[in-house]
Amino acid sequence: MNSAHSDIDRVPMQLVQGCLVASVQVELSPEVLHVFQQDLLEAVRRTRARATVLDLSGVSILDSRDFRSIERTLEMASLLGAQPLLVGIRPGIAASLSELGAQCAGFAAFSTLERALEHLDSAG
Repeated sequence: MNSAHSDIDRVPMQLVQGCLVASVQVELSPEVLHVFQQDLLEAVRRTRARATVLDLSGVSILDSRDFRSIERTLEMASLLGAQPLLVGIRPGIAASLSELGAQCAGFAAFSTLERALEHLDSAG
């Protein structure tokens, strides 16, 4: 682990059915999002994951700036060959982001991890 980021909460990741699943259970900040981006992209490269599933079910507050950072990270994962999927956005966050004009362009969103994995299986 990089000592410069040792005091930053890290997002746990695991490989499930060839998909890199990252479950955000920490409070988001620009620093956490930067470290997450680096960790995720390195994990996609190392595992050669076919998809990246970002689980936001543990996030209670998400502003448009944080969402844009997440969106950029998913775009980068896509450039590395991992189909980006988003799961677990809470209804209040979805409503707020929609009012702010945020869109899920370039990736699919699902209510649960199970539905996201079913989608990947059916897509081949």
